[in-house]
Amino acid sequence: MAAVTKTPPVATIMAASPVPACLDINECAINNGGCDNDATCTNNNGSFTCTCLPGYAGDGFVCEDINECAVDHGGCSADADCTNTPGNFTCTCHPGFTGDGVWCEDINECLFNGTCDVFAECNNTAGNFSCSCLEGFSGDGFFCEDINECSVDDGGCDENAVCTNSIGSFTCTCNMFYSGDGFSCMDISQCYRGNTPCDSNAMCVDTGDELTCSCNIGYNGDGYDCTDVDECAVNDGGCDSSATCTNTVGSFVCTCNTGYTGDGFTCQDINECLTDNGGCHQHALCTNTLASFTCTCLNGFLGDGYSCVDVDECISYNDSCDPNANCTNSIGNFTCTCNSGYTGNGYTCEDINECLVDNDGCDVHATCTNTVGNFSCGCNYGYTGDGVTCVDFCDELSYVNISDSWRSVTLGAGVTSHCDSGDWVTQWYRIVPPAGTKLATTCPPVNHCGSSYPAWYSGTEPASPGEENIGQGCTHIVQCCQFPVTVTVRNCGPYFIYNLPNPPSCNITYCTNV
Repeated sequence: MAAVTKTPPVATIMAASPVPACLDINECAINNGGCDNDATCTNNNGSFTCTCLPGYAGDGFVCEDINECAVDHGGCSADADCTNTPGNFTCTCHPGFTGDGVWCEDINECLFNGTCDVFAECNNTAGNFSCSCLEGFSGDGFFCEDINECSVDDGGCDENAVCTNSIGSFTCTCNMFYSGDGFSCMDISQCYRGNTPCDSNAMCVDTGDELTCSCNIGYNGDGYDCTDVDECAVNDGGCDSSATCTNTVGSFVCTCNTGYTGDGFTCQDINECLTDNGGCHQHALCTNTLASFTCTCLNGFLGDGYSCVDVDECISYNDSCDPNANCTNSIGNFTCTCNSGYTGNGYTCEDINECLVDNDGCDVHATCTNTVGNFSCGCNYGYTGDGVTCVDFCDELSYVNISDSWRSVTLGAGVTSHCDSGDWVTQWYRIVPPAGTKLATTCPPVNHCGSSYPAWYSGTEPASPGEENIGQGCTHIVQCCQFPVTVTVRNCGPYFIYNLPNPPSCNITYCTNV
């Protein structure tokens, strides 16, 4: 038989007149209990507490806003402004930067067409950019116009040459009967009067008194015998360091290397990022480098820069949500939301004590117990139910009346067809007339109480109201106490109620006294 702790007797106090009860005063119901407007008032039994809201500091009666920006810039990016607000703060990226304020990255303004003039180079800087006109043009970079080099000193051309302006450049061309590169032209008019002994790669020069032969530019010799000069062998032909010099017969060519643009003597890096983001993915940053560029996926994305996919921070555990919050992924970002039963901003969540408000719907005879993220209602001792509804053990809602007259111990042999086993439900029962008022407490004869084998209570009945005793339910078969079961008896004042289990076999019925 299981050990059971008995409930102490409940004393009954008789008073000449009703004694008024003392009720707790809810100080929070009036003027928030005197707490600060930025505080929460919590009523307690016989008292109350004031607690400053998140983002505020103080004793609850006086709460002051916490300036989050004063410590470590509020966690904002160095390229952002931290703005304190009542109970909170915001991070805003500086002009020229983009992001959520906690993370900011430079906006490459050069990626947007039409910023600088078509004849200018755009140079991105941290939070800004600048425009510079290309060589051969003048202006502020946003507007560039061609420089007419021929307007000043005829562009430096020979006096026997013509200067021709072109977009961003100019050319010098020797006049008829003069030969040269345009910057230096020699008279060759007499040389056309007859055959000359000059080399085919030489120039005939008419000095007036005689004819002389001079090797053309790009050749070495005395004019009568001329050989090609490899201009690339000396100082790379004067080509730009980012160009390739290629020797040709009588000349050479400077060609800008891949990733550069220009005439070969002057080469400038091509900013591939200015056209279609360099071919990088829309969620990637294109960074120009000398003769090349790189593509890097933005924060919140993963890939090689040419292909970027969203990172689900909620799956990769890169989020900073509170353990009691739900993480929701979004394109390039994520959000944190506190779970039901918790309050906060998602990054920090605190349990809500549901029991602080109206016992959270629990019965007046129940105790509300706060748990992490939830709560429970449990009926107080002496009551039964689900906690939301609790009734006294002796309340007629919590027991079933037994009124069968054939259960009386005075009923002799002859009626033995009844059986409590089978559909019997283990619960509280009260014996009422004509069955009697309580279970039989002495061993009844067999073939009594409507069955072959009567069952009776063997134990002490509780003497005081509210008291419970535990005894045995015995069946008289051959001996008076066979198949014993545990029976609990509760004193309800004018009557008893019994917690009666299902009998172990048929032809057994509980026997009552009148």
